Amino acid sequence: MALTGYIVVVARTAGDLNTQCLALAASSYIPLGPPALDLVNQQFAQAMVIGDVAGGPGSGTDYTLPVAGVAIGGVKIAAAVEDSTVDDAADIADLVASFNELLAKLRTSGALTP
Repeated sequence: MALTGYIVVVARTAGDLNTQCLALAASSYIPLGPPALDLVNQQFAQAMVIGDVAGGPGSGTDYTLPVAGVAIGGVKIAAAVEDSTVDDAADIADLVASFNELLAKLRTSGALTP
């Protein structure tokens, strides 16, 4: 990994942060990690780097996202579950059954651990 530039962009709004980051991206900077939100000072921040980041853009190595279902993988998709409605207390059992069905499908897809 050989970084040749590092800067932290700070802005008062998400839109301003986006504008500043896009301007730096035009100069080959890339984001390093997710943006941060400082609630005390009410500002957004984003680290931006230039150079080779191991496994990232510019590193010279391609990355293929593993299929869903492995420890590190793509987006997991669960089977569809119908929307629930609760009109009265008698429907609570149906709601619980529907919720349990959703949990089971999320576990089956791998999106939720057993």
